[in-house]
Amino acid sequence: MRVHRPVSFGELYTALSTGVVDGPDNLISVFNLIKLYELQSHLHLTGHTCAFGPTGISEVFYLGLNVPRKLACDRGVGNRIGERKRCGGDQARRSRAQRVR
Repeated sequence: MRVHRPVSFGELYTALSTGVVDGPDNLISVFNLIKLYELQSHLHLTGHTCAFGPTGISEVFYLGLNVPRKLACDRGVGNRIGERKRCGGDQARRSRAQRVR
């Protein structure tokens, strides 16, 4: 039985080379960046991605929006947080939307 096992990004290459994990779930750019092609003979192209980057907006810009646009912005951030929760579980719960000055 295969079990999904989280591995820190810095330890991924070593974990793959020693057999601690069978394979990662990364973008093609990451596959090439850290030379995973040296360790893996196959790459599955599933066409999906989960991104956990922060959502940022300038406070000056936000305060300058009219009410309908502020509501649309807030709704969009709320939808993004919902997607993160569905996509990333615990990692998403630790993330927070922030306004950037």
